[in-house]
Amino acid sequence: MIDARIDTTKLRRAFRLVPKQLKFEFRDAFDHIQRSFLKEFRLKRLQGPPGVRGGGPGGKGPGIFNRFKKARIRDSGSGLEGMGVKVYTTSGIAMALEYGATRRAKSGRLAVPFSRTLRPEMYAPSGRLRKKYRAPGQLPDLSEIKSQRTGAALLARFSKRKVKPMFVLKHEVKTPARLGFVKTAIGHRPRQIEILNEAVHRALEKI
Repeated sequence: MIDARIDTTKLRRAFRLVPKQLKFEFRDAFDHIQRSFLKEFRLKRLQGPPGVRGGGPGGKGPGIFNRFKKARIRDSGSGLEGMGVKVYTTSGIAMALEYGATRRAKSGRLAVPFSRTLRPEMYAPSGRLRKKYRAPGQLPDLSEIKSQRTGAALLARFSKRKVKPMFVLKHEVKTPARLGFVKTAIGHRPRQIEILNEAVHRALEKI
């Protein structure tokens, strides 16, 4: 979660002289902070490596980006201290991508699809695995084989005497931490301060 809040000790003059205008400017500034951070997060971390693919080409389209929520923190009526914005998620997938996770098979093994580079036909243009390949156990034309090179168990498709491996069978799958939400939030802090300073300046211009 990112949480931009006001340090009122630096804003006493504006708060004393134009409190209503300052409050108005900060509401606008926090909305600006929220939009600015989400744009940076989407473009830097959701377009594929070193992040993940989940923000659509050019920073547009569906994906894991839609698992993040945003909200305005309203003031409690006692001043500016309670104002702010937050961007957060309760998604287990997003948390796993942010901090890393290990998924273990409850019974049998997990079928891990080959990469988009090796099997582009299994993936949509957005980079997501096509729906029909998300449940390999329901595909009727797959058979288990053993890789002669690595000894790994594979699910492969046979056609015209050709063998096309599609999935690797594993007892566990490790997801590396690569979403970079917190890293992006920390890096965005200077821009947040800049936006707030601009809001203070606009408020003081009303004097």
